[in-house]
Amino acid sequence: MPDWVDWLLGGVCHQLPDHSLVYDGQVAPLCARCTGLFCGALFVLVVLAAGGTWRRRGRLPWFVQGTLLALAVWWALDGLNALAFEMMGRPLLYQPTNGLRLLTGLGMGVAMGTGLWALGAEMLSQAQDQRPAIEKGWHLAGLLATAGMVGALLLSPSVPWALVAIWSALGVVALLVGANGLLVMTVTRRSGPLAVLGGVALALAETGAIATVRGWIGF
Repeated sequence: MPDWVDWLLGGVCHQLPDHSLVYDGQVAPLCARCTGLFCGALFVLVVLAAGGTWRRRGRLPWFVQGTLLALAVWWALDGLNALAFEMMGRPLLYQPTNGLRLLTGLGMGVAMGTGLWALGAEMLSQAQDQRPAIEKGWHLAGLLATAGMVGALLLSPSVPWALVAIWSALGVVALLVGANGLLVMTVTRRSGPLAVLGGVALALAETGAIATVRGWIGF
């Protein structure tokens, strides 16, 4: 991976080797939690796009919102548990592992990717289809089941390092550019190339600034 890409990824992840998974004898470019998060987010965006749900602008059902919130809470609790272990030498609930970091990150990625897609469809779609992107319980169950398969795959050390690195980097691009693009569109009230370019510019500025500060403070 080019040094400048690795440097930019440092703007979204601490990249600590002992918190990262190893593939093909090489440490992943992102920590286990961020690997799960960004790979999970990209996976959801690809699945929803392939399912042709971009015309659906309806609000997600309560059971979908509740499930996504539960995944986000699980991610936050696991992070607090790991932080307590790092700071106090003992966990709040259980011993942290990279496997749990990846799985909770994957859940958060599913939540963030789904939320971003639903918000984008609501803001951008001109269609009158008021159905949500995830409408039925079995739609959600299928999405979570396949996301679990992705998690099992990412936990395998035999997965090619390049595949994980590329998918993770694409996930970072998709999530940051998507979120910042929607922000630009909200502020400027314009969509299209302007929002995309604005999203790219903001994403580069954010990651570059954080990576630069990390370099200054030596973290």
